[in-house]
Amino acid sequence: MTGPNRLLIDANILLELLLPGRTKTKTVEDFLLANEATVYISILSVHIVYYYAVKADYNLADIDSFVSQYSIANMGTEEYQLSNSFINGQDIEDAMQVAAALSVGCNKILTLDKALAKNYSHLLKINLI
Repeated sequence: MTGPNRLLIDANILLELLLPGRTKTKTVEDFLLANEATVYISILSVHIVYYYAVKADYNLADIDSFVSQYSIANMGTEEYQLSNSFINGQDIEDAMQVAAALSVGCNKILTLDKALAKNYSHLLKINLI
């Protein structure tokens, strides 16, 4: 069952919010301000954020502070099996993001990924920026 105000943000959205010089940061910030919700990130996104933040010379305390702003949707066997039940295309990571969102009751995802939006909009609302 989904919650009325639960949103999972994809890793690419997190990078827009974290890294300087990104081109869609303002659009993402405006969307989040206009759409009050409990915001989730998947555990898959956490490792991506750490990877790019370390490359950009962020210290671990700052990365942890950034990540801790969000509720984290864990991934386990059940979410993996759920993602396999509806995978559409070759990108298992997209299916796993959707499974993570569904597992915590999100009713929408925010992403920059056109393929994710195209392949999974029948399962929940996908806001493409």
